[in-house]
Amino acid sequence: MYLPSMVWSRLGSVRRQLTSALSRNRRQRIIRAAAATVEMLEQRTLLSLTVSPSVSASSVTEGTTVTLSFAATMSSDSTLDSGFWVNWGDNTGDQFYSTGWMDSNNAGPYDSPQGPGTFTAQTKPTHAYAEPSSRNGYNLAAWANETNSDNSTDQGCVILSESVSEATPNPQVNGNASVEQGSTYTISPALNDPGGDSPSQWQISWGDGSPTETDAPASSYPHVYNSAGSFTITATATSEDGQFQTSQTVNVAGPAPSDPSNLTAVASGSKVNLN
Repeated sequence: MYLPSMVWSRLGSVRRQLTSALSRNRRQRIIRAAAATVEMLEQRTLLSLTVSPSVSASSVTEGTTVTLSFAATMSSDSTLDSGFWVNWGDNTGDQFYSTGWMDSNNAGPYDSPQGPGTFTAQTKPTHAYAEPSSRNGYNLAAWANETNSDNSTDQGCVILSESVSEATPNPQVNGNASVEQGSTYTISPALNDPGGDSPSQWQISWGDGSPTETDAPASSYPHVYNSAGSFTITATATSEDGQFQTSQTVNVAGPAPSDPSNLTAVASGSKVNLN
């Protein structure tokens, strides 16, 4: 369809006006969004409560106890709660710790101090992680609340990263250093695991050529050595973390010689025999 050049010109003008209007709307939306972001940040900045948790160590092995210290700073005359909250990040849930608060002059303790000022919690909770963390660590969150004069509340929260690595279990044999040949010898193996894992089985090699035993966990395991000598016992524990081995040497004494006082001398020609 043929359109006169004047129509094309008018269409171009309308297109430019629409484009300009769309650009203005887009700019206005961007400006409104930026203003909302600035307002949100200003509101966060105006919150009068900040907290400062710290841990005794940010990187530990499983089973190691971690101690948390906590302080809160109020910039207004709000009232601080009588405790603080901690989530250790390992699915043990939110835990509230009641505490007395000491001010910067070491006066106190106060149950629910009024700001402004910095107050340090007397309670220092401890926690032991039973399992290793991922590469990014556990997200440990600690927070406290304050009540303002209009009964509104503010919350200060900080998230820390706690790295927990696998602890190597320590197996032990636990048996006497010696035994007499033919007597029953007993060992009591144990697996000391900081993570609390128990062995699912023990493999025991008695070192005297007898077959290796594979046994369920028990308090003790007996064995009889039928020959004298020094033997190395090897005990291997199997748990969900793998296999862990240890060894111990036992000295097996031969039968004691006969008591000479019990021998009888018998003469036979030119010989004397002891019976």
